[in-house]
This record gives sequence, C-alpha cells and structure tokens, in this order.
Amino acid sequence: MQAYNSKLPISEAKYKDLVNLCETNAIPPRYHQVYLSMSRKSTVRDALAETDDEDDTNLSVFTSVEGFVDWIHVYERIKDHEESKNHREASKCYMSDSREQSVDGLFNRVQWSQREHEVIKRRKLAETIIEIVKVVGKQGLPFRGFRYEAAYNLNNTAVNHGHFLEIVLLIAKSNIDLNDHITKAIVEREKRAKSGKTGRGNLFTFLSPTTVTNIIQTICKLLLLKISEEVNSAGIYSITMDTTMDISTHDQCVFVLRYIKDRTEGTRSIVEVKERVVALKNVISSSGQGLFDLLKLTLDSMNIGLDNCVADAFDGAANMNGQYKGVQAKLKEVLPRHIHTWCHAHVLNLVLQQTTSCSVTVISFFGLLQELFVFFKESYKRLNVYENQNNPSRPSHLINIGKTRWRSKNDAVIKIFGRIDMWNESAKNDDKKQFVYVQIVFALYEISVTNDFSNCVRSTAQSLLGRLTRYETVLTAMLFLQIYKFTTALSDYLQTSGLDYIQAWRKIDGTIKSLKENQREFLPVSAAAKIFIEFVSSVIWENESDIDIELELPEKRRKTIPKRSGENLSTNHNIGDGDTPENGLPP
Repeated sequence: MQAYNSKLPISEAKYKDLVNLCETNAIPPRYHQVYLSMSRKSTVRDALAETDDEDDTNLSVFTSVEGFVDWIHVYERIKDHEESKNHREASKCYMSDSREQSVDGLFNRVQWSQREHEVIKRRKLAETIIEIVKVVGKQGLPFRGFRYEAAYNLNNTAVNHGHFLEIVLLIAKSNIDLNDHITKAIVEREKRAKSGKTGRGNLFTFLSPTTVTNIIQTICKLLLLKISEEVNSAGIYSITMDTTMDISTHDQCVFVLRYIKDRTEGTRSIVEVKERVVALKNVISSSGQGLFDLLKLTLDSMNIGLDNCVADAFDGAANMNGQYKGVQAKLKEVLPRHIHTWCHAHVLNLVLQQTTSCSVTVISFFGLLQELFVFFKESYKRLNVYENQNNPSRPSHLINIGKTRWRSKNDAVIKIFGRIDMWNESAKNDDKKQFVYVQIVFALYEISVTNDFSNCVRSTAQSLLGRLTRYETVLTAMLFLQIYKFTTALSDYLQTSGLDYIQAWRKIDGTIKSLKENQREFLPVSAAAKIFIEFVSSVIWENESDIDIELELPEKRRKTIPKRSGENLSTNHNIGDGDTPENGLPP
C-alpha cells in the first residue's frame, strides 16, 4: 500500500459536485466545512470507481433511474441489490450519519476494526495465561524458576524456565496466537538487549512475574469476595484459628471460617457445611489481645461482622484457650453468648501423645520404629537390601514418626505389624501379607552377617534385630493396634471439613465406651501376639533358621540378697508356710 505525506487533491469536477450536494443539503450541514475545504487541482483526472454489478440504465436492475420493469424476478433483483457493494457502502454511510460520526471516524474505520481485532486477540491470550496460573496453583507447584525467566531466553529449550513458563511454551506449540505473541516478545526483547536498554519498555508480554502476581492477587480478591457473600448470606458463622512458625522463623496465623450454605438441586434444598481458609497473617504479637485484634482486622477487611460469630474452636494454648486473657475470653467479652470449644482433635492428640510417653517400654517401642526408619533411609545400600525383600511391583516404604503428624505412629505400627483384625483365629492367610515385619527381619539379618557393611552398621543391625524379635515388642505393638483401632477413626472424623457436631459427640462417646470396655481385656491382645509370633516364625524359619524369635515372655530371674554370716533370716525375709530352700530362699 502506497503511503502519502499529505492529503491528495481532488478534481475540479468532483469538487463542483460536492458544492452542489452541499447547497442542496444532500450532505448534512455539519459536514459542509470538511468537503468545501478539500484541496483541488485542474490537472487531477477522475478515475472510475470500482464497478458494480448494478447498472443505472438497465431496466432489470432494481435501482435503475429509468424505472424497474422486471417484476417477475423482483425478489431475485432485490436480493442482488442487497448483496451489491453500492448498497453495503450506502448502508454504512447511513448508519454512520445516524450515529453522528465524523468524517475522520469514517476514514479511520479500518484502523478501529484492526484495533478491535487486536483487543480480542489479547483478551484470548490473557484468558489462556489466567487458566495456566489457575492450573499451576491448583497443583500446588511453584510458579517461578531459579533463572532464565526473561523473554529473550524463552527460545532456549535447553534450560528450565519454571513451571509457569514451561506450560506456556508447551501450549504455544498448538496455539498459533500464543506462539506468535511469544515470538514477537522474544524478538522485541532481543532488540532492546542488543541496544543496551534494560527493562521491557512498552512491551506487555503477560509472562512477567509481576503479571503472574497480579493475576494471583486478583483471583484471591475474587475468592474472598465470594466467601464474604456466602458468609453474610448464611447469617452466622464460627471461627477456627491457629499459629505456627514457618521456615523463615515468622509466626503465621491461619483463619478458617465455618458456615452453612443452602443450595437448590432440582426440587430439593441441600444444606452444605463449608470450611474456608480466608487469610494467613504474619503475627506481630502472639498474646491473646494481639491475636484478637488481628482477627477483627481480618474480618473487617472482608466486610464480615464480628457480631455474627457464634462459636470458635481453638487448641489448648494459653493465648487461645486462656480463661481470662485468651482469644476465646476476648470473644466472650464482646459476645456473651459466644460458644467456645476446645478442639477435640487436639485433645485426642494430646491424650495419645501422653499415652505413648508414659512408660519406658512404650517409649522404647516407638523409638525402635523411628530407628528402623532412620537406619534404612540414611543409606541407599541398606535401603536396597530392604527393598530386595519386597515385591518390586509393590514397594513398601517405612513411615517416619513426625512430631506434628498425628497419624504417624498409627501408620508406622500398622505398616510393620499389620492391623489387629489380621491376628485372630478367623483371619485368612491372604490377609496376613499386608505388613513388612518379615521383610525387615530378613533385611536386618542380611546386613548383620554380610561383610559389605562396616562393623558399626552390622552391630546396629544386630541390635535392632534383637529388639524387633522380642516378644515384648510384639505384645506392645498388638496393644497399641487395639487402641488405635478405636482412636484413629475418631481422629480422622474430627478433622473432617464437613463434620457434624452431633455425630462427632456420638463418636467421642462411643470411643470412650469402647476403650473402657477393653481396658481390662488383655486376653485378645495376648492371643493376637501369639498368633502373630507363630505366623512370622513359621515364615522366617522356612528361609533362615539362625534367626532367634522369642515365642513368649521370658521369665525374669528372682533377685536374691546374699546374707552375711550371723545375720538373722527373720529380719530379711519372713518364711511362710510352704517356703522352702528350693523356692529360692537361702538355706
């Protein structure tokens, strides 16, 4: 297309026609100045405009100046006229005039159309980018890479650009618009880099970390607005909050709102219990007053009134559960009818923690489970020995007993010893294969007797093997399997998002009754330990007869106190009826 530096003049004849049209008001008066001010030259020749199918002198044409006579084909002629260029252009001019558009607007119509097309194209690109951000966030993946995030690096496929940009580049292979956009961004960024300029300039790529951050913050605002609308629609709600220290040693407080949402499904009205995390705030003051002020500030930012908070659920920390200065006390000062609940999942966890640390035997047992995990996990050679004892198609890893994972002890015991229901007379042999006790025993024995490991490792393996094959270890395991049979189901339910208060109290009451009924019932535990020992010993001795396994509790030797000559026996031991020297008394 040829470009001009100034407006081109028109011919004298065309200018006279425009003057006549203005004088007869065929051209609206508001456009007279535009047309009459056009430059003209006598040397300019008129060029014929683009021809049309219609001919003004043809009587069969619907717009013939001589009149229309072809009434038999009137519908065809009208259709031809509506599809003609003259009609389309006249219609556009009429619509533009009716909207009072200027001549400049008519001249820039093409440019506006191109701009509209570009806007639509960029909106589609933005929608694609937003969807990618949502997918990465849903999967819990980090967005950014370590480096190579600049636009001029995107054509380098040998480096890692981070999850977000890698997904963008993958989709660009099948999305032409996105691919063109990325190519343009790379070219423009390379030009700026070669010219020594820094930054993106006026180039908007939608791919920068700033854009991703803005998208995430916008999504967060929309989610909080939706949650706020649902909470205010519900009328009342309860609050749950807790604090913990993150890896950067900052104390973070999480706020969770619990409310009821009504929805209609067909002709039915369904009530749903919703639990939504609404904020994660940095704690400046961990006192009860400081946390209460932070709670009010968070609710105010969401336009949620504190007056509608009817209940709370906190742990047993003094700044939360304190009777006088805790957050729950501050809430009751403002809301006298406020209901406070000490989180029963936390209470149950404290009880189980105390149960597993009240006896040296129990402490030694769970210490053994953790030592087994560390022993195999800290060396790939030892781990290979253990994995070779397992089915390659179903690898079975040991469980780490964490301090904050409430189920870890339950999972660790079940992983090694199986479930308590597996060790009764009615259990099938196929059910007795879902535990790794035998594999651990074989792995420890192999490590202890082979010369491929150091003496220290072999000694540790022998010590662990001896502790694992003791009858006391198996008996302790069966005891806690019996306890966890009742408490684990309750702990899982108390951490359910859609928890029902009435059902929770029923489960708590049922668990307490079951524990009381079984607290003196030791025979099932002893029978389970006996069945377990008989089963694993038969399996182990079929393959290796040198492994010693205790089949019952060893008898402890009675302690005798040596007597000095001339010492009166009656001052040290009262000899009752039936007491004889053969029973262990000194002669």
